[in-house]
This record gives sequence, C-alpha cells and structure tokens, in this order.
Amino acid sequence: SSSRPYFAGTSLTFSAITPAYSMPAAWLPTPYMLVSMFPRSPVNRALATFCVGLLATAGLAVAAMALISHYAFGPTAPVRSYMQAIQNGDGGKAMDLMNADVPDSNAAMLDGRSLSEATRTLDHLRYSVHQESEDSAVVTVEYRLNGATSSTEFPVHRTGVHAGVLEDWSIDSRTLPTVKVSTPGVETATVNRQKVGVQGGDQDFAVFYPGVYTAEYTSSLVTAPETTTTVTDPEPGHDDTNRPSLSLKPAPSQHAKDSIKSQVSGKLDECARQNTLYPKGCPFEYEFRGRVQGDVHWSISEYPDSSATVDQQGRWKLTNPKGKAQIEFQSLDLYTGKVSTVKKTVPFQLNAALQVKGDQVVVNTH
Repeated sequence: SSSRPYFAGTSLTFSAITPAYSMPAAWLPTPYMLVSMFPRSPVNRALATFCVGLLATAGLAVAAMALISHYAFGPTAPVRSYMQAIQNGDGGKAMDLMNADVPDSNAAMLDGRSLSEATRTLDHLRYSVHQESEDSAVVTVEYRLNGATSSTEFPVHRTGVHAGVLEDWSIDSRTLPTVKVSTPGVETATVNRQKVGVQGGDQDFAVFYPGVYTAEYTSSLVTAPETTTTVTDPEPGHDDTNRPSLSLKPAPSQHAKDSIKSQVSGKLDECARQNTLYPKGCPFEYEFRGRVQGDVHWSISEYPDSSATVDQQGRWKLTNPKGKAQIEFQSLDLYTGKVSTVKKTVPFQLNAALQVKGDQVVVNTH
C-alpha cells in the first residue's frame, strides 16, 4: 500500500473570516489538535505549523478589526475624538466634530490655551451607548471634572458603512452654550488664564463642554478674586438664573487702599496746620465765643482707618471716614484779664469723593 498522507487529494478551505466582534473558541482547533492530525514527518509537521500560524494570524486580524471598529468607528468614535480635541485645545477639530452652531458671543474660549485649561482636570472617562434605532444613538460619557463626578450625553447618528461592517457616526449638530462674564467697573478680565476684553463689563462667551471656566481680575487699583463655573450640558436653561456665569466682585487693591489712607492722612495734616478755629475745607472746627490769645494749635489724635468699596456700577466710595482732632489755644477773659488754656477733642467725619484717574485714585474732600 502507498504511504501517502491521508489528506492527499483533499483541500483545506479557509472561508473568509467575518470580522465579528467575537468568535467561538470551540470552533478553532488547538495547535495540538492540528499537529496530531498529521503523520509525524518533517513535511507534514511543517505544514501543520503553517496552518497554526495562519489561524493565529487570522485571530489577531479579527481582534485588530474589533479594536478598529470599537475606537475608530461606531457610535463612540466621534465622541472620543471630540473629547480628545478639547483636551488638546484644538478648537478647530472640536468644532468640525461637533458641527456646532456658535451663538452671537465672544469666541475667545474656543481654542488654544483657554480651551485646554477648561479640561485640565478632566479624567477617568468612560463611554456607554444607548442605541435608539439603527441609525441613531446616545453616547454617555462619564468622567471626573474639577474633582467631581459628572456625565454628558451626546446624540449621534450613523452616516455610512465601510466594508460592510465599519460604521461611520457623527455627533448631532447643537448650539454651543455660553458663559456670561460680568466685570463691574472694568472692561477686561482674565478668563481661563487668558486676558480678554469684556465689552461694557458684561458679555457672553461661547464655550465647549464639558469644561471648567474661571475668571479673575487684577490691576494696580482693583482686584477681583477668582470665580469658577462648570459647564457639562449644552442647554443649561433658557433663563438667566440657570445660565452658567462668572460674576466678578471688584474690590480696591492693597495699593489703592494704601494710597487712599495716605491721601486722607495728608489732607488732615494740612488742616491741622491752619492757625484758626475754622480750618478751611476741613472736616473739623471749634465754636468759641471768647477771645483767643495767641495761636491755635490743631493735631490729629485719631486718624480715620479709611478705605474704599467699589459697587456693581464701578463707583468708588470712601469707608471708615471718622476720626478725632485735638485743639489747643489760650483764652483771654476780657473782664478779668485772666488767661487759661483750652484743650478739647473734636470728633469729625471726613466727607470726600473718590475719583479714578488712570492708574490712580484721587481723594477729593468737600
């Protein structure tokens, strides 16, 4: 009898492997099974090894196809790309992926450092899909942002298919939300580490989401501490009470406070140098019906701890204007000719207006 292998005259057919997401493990023969199918000759063993390698390659191809289908195609693909784009500060790419409508607003937060700053604390992203129909779905992204757990939903729709199984999806077009920035008394602010103009002290800024947005203001005269808002939804509400906003509360800087206190003290010292019971343009005086013998001496025994406030219209107001002066002089009694010392403490309140001129605040007494 001949010694030809039992598989001679037969053919091994490898059907086209459908790139499904998984393949039953029981369908694939193990390397031991394949090798044991052939007589123990070098040629047959080489052929068996080749078959094992071919099957392993096919398995890797299936796995690679599954990964490609999962990350580069499918409902989550455009959302993953969008999230990566805003983290990179690539506003142009994010805008293309979102296909968003931009409302009438300032666009300074939609690209570059301001955008990447908005997502600096964004991490622990997880994606899930709720299929609403064959061509539409909702992708939910769960994440941590600024230390808090939150989520955002992205409606998506199917736009095409590659190779029969690789699906193209796009994010449904939506209008970008806005953050209202209010800067009373000034028309600039630092928003997400970028200095921007705020026309009229009150302006809307279009933003991508999710993101954290901050605003602050610092100058030689005014400071406003940082305030923060988080945007996770494109439609937070249709009324101003629910809209994300950054409202600054300006206050005089330490430089301005020191300047005001110095000016107040200087003006009071000028008043104290006047040799009269009624210093002109000053907040204190002394009513005396007798005869003054010699000079009148004023001194400030308690200077006001003056400072200022800035209201929501940017108007400055002097605070803590009260102090005490001391007057001393010699009184002559016209009937007896006796001279006595008069020494009195005179409480006063300084009336003054504050006026901003350039990078200085001026105290005008009246």
